[in-house]
Amino acid sequence: MNAARGEGYFPYLYQNHPDPNYDPVSNGIMAWDLYRQMWGSHGEFVVDGNLTSVEYTDKLLTLKVPTLITVGDND
Repeated sequence: MNAARGEGYFPYLYQNHPDPNYDPVSNGIMAWDLYRQMWGSHGEFVVDGNLTSVEYTDKLLTLKVPTLITVGDND
């Protein structure tokens, strides 16, 4: 996973200018208290944290690139 992220992901994300804060050794270490505050106790599947009020539906028509949007119980 680290190799794929380092060689396959970051060059595209940072245009070959790597993030100076990236530390592959600390990969997987997360601030779970912050994550749970944002998403809630159920994670990303049932948003019941601070992100419940975030809504971008009205901005979907401004997308200028082909986009796949999945919505439903069995995505």
